[in-house]
Amino acid sequence: MSCDQHVRLEHIREEIVAATLEAARTIATEGLGEKQPAHGFLFIIGDSKELLDPDPDIPFAQTESSVHSKYGFFPRDLDRRDNATILIQQCCESDSKKRALQTLCSRDNAIVVDGDSGQVCCGGFANRDSTTPYGTGSRTRAASSIAVNANCVSIKASEDICGTRANPVAPDAKLEVFRGVYFPEKVPLVVEEAPRAVSGNAPPSLESQLRPLSFNGELKWHVEQFVPGTRDWILNFLISWVRNTDGPRCCVLFAGPGFGKTAIVAQLYALLGHRAVIAVHLIQHNNAAKRDPCRMIKSLAYQIARALPAYRKLVEEVLAAGSCDLNDIAQLFDCLLLEPLASIELPADGRLLIVIDALDEAEHATKNDLLDLIARDFPKLPARVAVLVTSRRDLKARSKLSTLRPKVLDSEENAEECANDVRQFLRAILAPVVEPERLEATINTAAAKAQGVFLYIYWLRKRLENESCADMEALPDGLAGAYLAQFTRVFPGGFSIDGRKVLGAILAAPVPPHTKNTLPRLSGVPRCKDIVGLLSQLFPVRDDGCVYSFHKSIPDWLMGEFPYEDRSDEDPYFIDRVDAHRRAAAACVAALLREHEALGNVNESDAHAAAVIREEWSGAGDDERDLYAPDDYALRWAITHLVEAKLRNVALALLCSMHFVTLRVEAGHMAELIADSIKVPGAEATLLRRALVLSQNHVGLWGCAVLAEELWQRVLEPAENSGMMAVSRLARDARRMARGMGPPMITARHASLTPADTPLHCVLEGHEGGVNGVTAFKTSDGEPRLASCSDDQTVRVWDPIAGRELSKLGGHQHRVLGVVSFETSDGTRLLASSSHDRTLRVWDLNAGVELRKLEGHQDWVLGVTAFEMNDTTCLASCSVDKTVRVWDPMTGRELCKLEGHQEAVNGVVAFKMNNTMCLASCSDDTTVRVWNPIEVCQLCTLEGHQNSVKSVVAFEASDGPRLASGSELGMVRIWNPIDACQVHEIDCGLSPGMCVAAFATSDGTWLLAIGSYEWTVRIWNPFEGQELNKLEGHDGSVCGLVAFELSEGVLRLASCSLDGTVRIWDPIASGRTSELETHENEVYGLAAFSTRDDEPRLASCSLDRTVRVWDPSSRSELQKLEGHRDPVCGVVAFKLNDAICLASCSYDGTVRVWDPTSGRELHKLEGHSGPVDGVTVFKMNEEVRLASCSYDKTLRVWDLTEGCELLKVEGHQAWVRGVVAFEMNDEVRLASCSDDKTVRVWDPTTGRQLHTLDDHEHFVFGVVAFEMNDVVRLASCSFDKTVRVWDMTTARQLLKLEGHQSWVCSVGALAATNKTPRLASSSYDVTVRLWDPIAGAALFVLSMEKIVKSMTVFEMKATGGDDQKDIVCAFGHHNGTITYWDVRF
Repeated sequence: MSCDQHVRLEHIREEIVAATLEAARTIATEGLGEKQPAHGFLFIIGDSKELLDPDPDIPFAQTESSVHSKYGFFPRDLDRRDNATILIQQCCESDSKKRALQTLCSRDNAIVVDGDSGQVCCGGFANRDSTTPYGTGSRTRAASSIAVNANCVSIKASEDICGTRANPVAPDAKLEVFRGVYFPEKVPLVVEEAPRAVSGNAPPSLESQLRPLSFNGELKWHVEQFVPGTRDWILNFLISWVRNTDGPRCCVLFAGPGFGKTAIVAQLYALLGHRAVIAVHLIQHNNAAKRDPCRMIKSLAYQIARALPAYRKLVEEVLAAGSCDLNDIAQLFDCLLLEPLASIELPADGRLLIVIDALDEAEHATKNDLLDLIARDFPKLPARVAVLVTSRRDLKARSKLSTLRPKVLDSEENAEECANDVRQFLRAILAPVVEPERLEATINTAAAKAQGVFLYIYWLRKRLENESCADMEALPDGLAGAYLAQFTRVFPGGFSIDGRKVLGAILAAPVPPHTKNTLPRLSGVPRCKDIVGLLSQLFPVRDDGCVYSFHKSIPDWLMGEFPYEDRSDEDPYFIDRVDAHRRAAAACVAALLREHEALGNVNESDAHAAAVIREEWSGAGDDERDLYAPDDYALRWAITHLVEAKLRNVALALLCSMHFVTLRVEAGHMAELIADSIKVPGAEATLLRRALVLSQNHVGLWGCAVLAEELWQRVLEPAENSGMMAVSRLARDARRMARGMGPPMITARHASLTPADTPLHCVLEGHEGGVNGVTAFKTSDGEPRLASCSDDQTVRVWDPIAGRELSKLGGHQHRVLGVVSFETSDGTRLLASSSHDRTLRVWDLNAGVELRKLEGHQDWVLGVTAFEMNDTTCLASCSVDKTVRVWDPMTGRELCKLEGHQEAVNGVVAFKMNNTMCLASCSDDTTVRVWNPIEVCQLCTLEGHQNSVKSVVAFEASDGPRLASGSELGMVRIWNPIDACQVHEIDCGLSPGMCVAAFATSDGTWLLAIGSYEWTVRIWNPFEGQELNKLEGHDGSVCGLVAFELSEGVLRLASCSLDGTVRIWDPIASGRTSELETHENEVYGLAAFSTRDDEPRLASCSLDRTVRVWDPSSRSELQKLEGHRDPVCGVVAFKLNDAICLASCSYDGTVRVWDPTSGRELHKLEGHSGPVDGVTVFKMNEEVRLASCSYDKTLRVWDLTEGCELLKVEGHQAWVRGVVAFEMNDEVRLASCSDDKTVRVWDPTTGRQLHTLDDHEHFVFGVVAFEMNDVVRLASCSFDKTVRVWDMTTARQLLKLEGHQSWVCSVGALAATNKTPRLASSSYDVTVRLWDPIAGAALFVLSMEKIVKSMTVFEMKATGGDDQKDIVCAFGHHNGTITYWDVRF
């Protein structure tokens, strides 16, 4: 037999099937031993991950020994050590491996073989009911079902064909082979020349990587049900539309429930075939996988790849490169759909069609992510790709899909055609059973009953299959009547107790419940399958074992939702939503409570949650107390059920349970946890949500370890100060958890992260460069959004509530400097952006595509604003070419050019003055000018600034408009443009480069927000000249500000910065911070030392030109050492004549020596001809020496007793950034690092260069010495993003430590208690990494909020107050603060 006749599945290698067939023949022939036959067994060859991983959309029980597979199997609790490394290709070549495989085949098992690698991934499978082994028939059904549903090859051996070694099976016995959707073939057990396996691993298949959803069964069923002659008017139109390349690219079919939209899609697919319909996606309201945008994109991509070979090649290249995040919607769309389709030559005849059916059913928890994706991204597809969407009538869908400019087909507008279709359908089903003379009258009666709904006629047809033609007058009216009739037939007089429980569980479940694993536990009805069987026409069970609603209108009718709102609980066939969710909630919390009891009351918050749950259900009946949901279902959906059941106090207690939060994060539910916190009302849930949003970008690195550390720092103090007991318990437990975690770990001694109750609400990260501008707007359904522009040449759109990026707009060829949002006259939301590439670009916000490029400026376009002029939306832009230009954004035409400024125009704003729309612009020529864009004339020039004017905004005063302009040197001037005079002046005293925004508070008071190069945002009252608030958090200059309403009456301020972030603030809230305020600028150096009483002390130096001495125990400042005239770059502590001294180096070219106790300056060492960047102290011949390094490319050695220079060391070719002293072979050596990309080793007695270490690829910023296995090593850090470890014996590189995403600014050595060395490095990627310099691996990554510029390590009394000491790392930050962290190895 050739295995060709069995294998045509892309993810399964033919040689794997051949080897599996051989193994199956061998086991069936030889059995398990001399006299022991093998039981019947089943091999499944396919994607092992797909087969073995639990389906995230079907929550089954997870225990230590079982993880339920969506294909109906779960692993038994077997010792799998023997078969962990089995490859099926080797099973017939090795006796030990063959015996292991025989053992796996001994218990009616199914063995999974990976189709790519041949690995036997797991053995010991049983059917879903683990107490009953498979019989021959059930195994056959399982084999064929898995082959069809999972695109596998299944090989089945019945027990009656298995022999033993002593009594082999007869040669004519047959294995059954099931392949894909084909009927089983019989394969002889004995074949003379069986193909042998081929060694080696093939790359993963396209199918295994994309895991496409299959719709073949549904499409086939709908085609079989379709009545020829119906819906011809729709089908003919759609076929003509697809073939006409000049018409609209999108068509939307709107129709009510039961219209038969999916049947139309299936018939269209059958008529056009897969060459024209390249992809189909059928959405179902109760199937989370089919609602998932990522799964949809992957399924579409797989289908298109099967239709277009050139496209397939590009997609395979993308997946092989690993450059696409398969869980990121934006990346998936770009990498799998947009870019491959745009890169291939599409067929010349007609269009290629993508079909999305039942888009309205993708809505879940008031959100429709698929609708957003289609409206935003599908217009970007090539013009030859058409999109057909079907949906119920929905104003939101109609509005959002307007971005595709579709042809709309609405059933209500085609009532006559729909009525003819109904009659045609009825004629087809009634003609065989109704006398000809009664046929027309019967059709008329049935048509009136159907009310134009095809689903009703389908129900009628099913009824006529089982009954004789009934009296049509007695038929129920419409779908509602049909549903009532069917439920009445099954439950005469009303639902039974068990029936109501089962239906309530089905309707409450956010995902279809499994009939064996979920539904019995959720409903409390063990034999629920019997009830589901009675309702199979309305709630069918599919191949995955889950029960689905046949149509969305069924749950709508049962629960009295639109369009059946008139139903109530007085109806015996009504299911109360709240009651159904309460029972589901009871099942979920019971499962979580049982696990809590197994763990014991470890955490305070867990014990409280358990107590609240017990109290709520203390009076419940047995039917609620005996419910128990599967663990993973309970974890994912407990909060949803509690909120829907209006048990909000229980929801809050559970949400604030440490164990619950930990399990959610470990399960990868961070985004869902944030969504759950939004559902729970109240201040405590809001505080927790804010903490989770602030921490979500960090948790992905190290999961619960990071989350516990960040949670307590962000919420403990605000929660306790506000009396928020639930969140306080969670924070205390998080602190205990963080400090109790095993090494390696770095935990804060004091809260040093931004608390969740400060003005900072959210940090939006994603831009890859400085952010230059930000604007705010609302979507058509009232959701707030932000758009930002950046040096990375993109505009990004954000959800400011969830703190996540929604889309990225690319097209500019240079930095994007300005962005504004506006609406067209037809309500379409657009964006406009301005750039260094001298253009403006207009974007369709919902579609995410560039509409047009506006060209005309002769230099950089620095800003853009939108305004109404003559009932038309216009844009105004300003440029370095000294002009302001006005544009029509819909045509791209320049309307006028306003000239008058003598230098670059930095900003422009629109406002009304005397009922006339005016523009104001500001310039480097120190003026603000007011223009009338209609008359194209200048109205006035506002003079008074002494420097460049960087921004201008407009706001209202009681007597008319006001302008506020900010100049380069910190002056804000308030102008009355009507009188052309200055009315107020604010001297902010800020650094250059100010931006200004104006906003009104709830009481109508206008305030100004002012940002600058000093990284802060300040809130001022412009009329009183009073500063009201200071918002701190950015790590770079603030470049843009915008105020917006998050919801009615809730004001927020968004700021953007060169630090690459957009931050969202409450501009009125107080600016409290838990960080210790220290220096006024960056902390460039730290040094630790101890007093004579062994008390720890810390010295720090900064760009603020000071050295400060601290008591780290109390975090209090002891001394402020002043004398340097420029920034102080380094500090070191040492003993001189038994007294502790400090030495500091500065950009003023000096090194100064200090007494840290008295603050007195002891020496001033002068000699360098440039900034001194580093200093170290060492002993040589019992004399204390100091070495310094400088911008002048030299090192110098100093005598600290005499305060004189001893030696000048030359050799570096650029700025010398750092120096360290170390001993090797009883000789003192110096190591220095430089911008010349080298580390050099020197003899400090002669100045001779001993080694040059030159493997770095860019500037080297730091160097440190340490011992490893009694051998001296150096570690250096560089602009090339690496830390390198050097062997000083051989002067060669030992390790290259990679992982930082930006340049590494400092490196330090830490000695653990067991003398095992560790390295710590800090980077501008705002992380600190702890390294094992032996293994060359990162042990821990700590995400910081502020860049760490310097670090030092010292010992300090343990936080418990005993005699033990902790190893503490002090970090000096970019913003002038110092934080203290415990380090555990």
